[in-house]
Amino acid sequence: MPRTKIVCTLGPASRHTFTLRTMIRAGMNVARINFSHGTHAEHRAIIHKLRRLSAEEENPIAILADLAGPKFRLGKVRPGEILREGKRVRIVSHSLIGTSDRLSLNRADLIPQLVKGHRLMIWDGKLQLEVVAPGKEEALCRIVVGGALKDNAGVNLPDTNLDIPSLTEKDLKDIAFGVKEGVDFFGLSFVRTKADVDLCRKEIAARQGSVPIIAKMEMREAVENLSEIIDAADGVMVARGDLGIEIPLERVPMVQKSMIAAANELGKPVITATEMLLSMVSSARPTRAEAGDVANAILDGTDAVMLSEETAMGRNPAAVIRTMVRIAEVTEEGMAQSGPRWVRRSDLRMHGLPHAIAHTAALLADELGAGIIICPTDSGDTPRRVALHRPRQKVLALSVSERTVRRLALSWGVIPWKIPRRLAPDRILGEFRKRIIEEKLAKPGDYAILTAGFPFGVKDAKGRLLQTEVL
Repeated sequence: MPRTKIVCTLGPASRHTFTLRTMIRAGMNVARINFSHGTHAEHRAIIHKLRRLSAEEENPIAILADLAGPKFRLGKVRPGEILREGKRVRIVSHSLIGTSDRLSLNRADLIPQLVKGHRLMIWDGKLQLEVVAPGKEEALCRIVVGGALKDNAGVNLPDTNLDIPSLTEKDLKDIAFGVKEGVDFFGLSFVRTKADVDLCRKEIAARQGSVPIIAKMEMREAVENLSEIIDAADGVMVARGDLGIEIPLERVPMVQKSMIAAANELGKPVITATEMLLSMVSSARPTRAEAGDVANAILDGTDAVMLSEETAMGRNPAAVIRTMVRIAEVTEEGMAQSGPRWVRRSDLRMHGLPHAIAHTAALLADELGAGIIICPTDSGDTPRRVALHRPRQKVLALSVSERTVRRLALSWGVIPWKIPRRLAPDRILGEFRKRIIEEKLAKPGDYAILTAGFPFGVKDAKGRLLQTEVL
């Protein structure tokens, strides 16, 4: 299996037990549940099914609960209505059946915030309006790019700094549900500033939760506030769909690279998402451009690549995963041939003993040609820090915490194992040597580097930062 992790969105094509099992066996590491669709009862059934299958397959699967966030949409429209370029259309705050002359928005509080010259991008940018006369209850717009209308089309406002809450009442209910069901990550949609992340964390804590937050970077303001958002969040998702509407499309590839690099600097997991193998919704093979897109995200340093419609609605979710696995494996082989991707510690915004230990472990493993790096861990921080340097060796994380094991399913290069009890570093290889060799993580006679810098609940580990043993 590749070291790059694979996130799969669940949907109508991937609800059944047989399909989910084949997806796990094909290489799914994280299951994304989109809270924009479905009921709590449906989500609960999927969560319980995933937990059962994960246990049966002895393969930790993390669950990413993706909060809907504030959605901006047109209301219903009369069938056959077409916007004509150069004409005018009024956007109003009250509900009505839309026509080519008058359309409604689902949120009345947006209308007063519209500014002359600002754009409204409708239906993923297929239609474009420009505000010519703003008002408190309606705004007159010029049609810049016309076309056919549809009910409930999404609306983006890329030029407008909106003053609206980042969490809706639905999101708060979904947070309470997710905390109760023990989801492993929350995806926070339409993040604009650090304050949005802080608010989400506060609401999680108010419901007795401590679930990590993946900030979805899909707004123009998020690009402008990139550093502070990554600082505040536990991980990020490069959500290229809305991002490609919020900023000029030609900027997206370089912004993607900047976001991945910024997350790498802080050792935060980063997911690259949207249309990675989209043609495989209906095709048995991806396009060459799609294969290159996946490979380039991996070369950029992403921890994970995400499938959306491909696994939610596609004709063969497991086949898509297997294709992504093959692309990732070949890309990683090329990376390994050029040596570890050493991240200079001076380039990282991380300092102190834990980071020095992780860096040294990766350096030592490379110098000795070690077969494996083993990291006992409670929180999961040490194996994540080691894997940041992209060592050739597999990084084996051993934890007594089921939650930590699942969360490490998102981190590049980390193989998480649940163990029944904490062990002194001297006893780890004796306990797991046979399994390590049987699972071909290393060979007999290979060096094993153990990060034993912290007691891991055992007193006799005190003062021992690293140790080397032979399998």
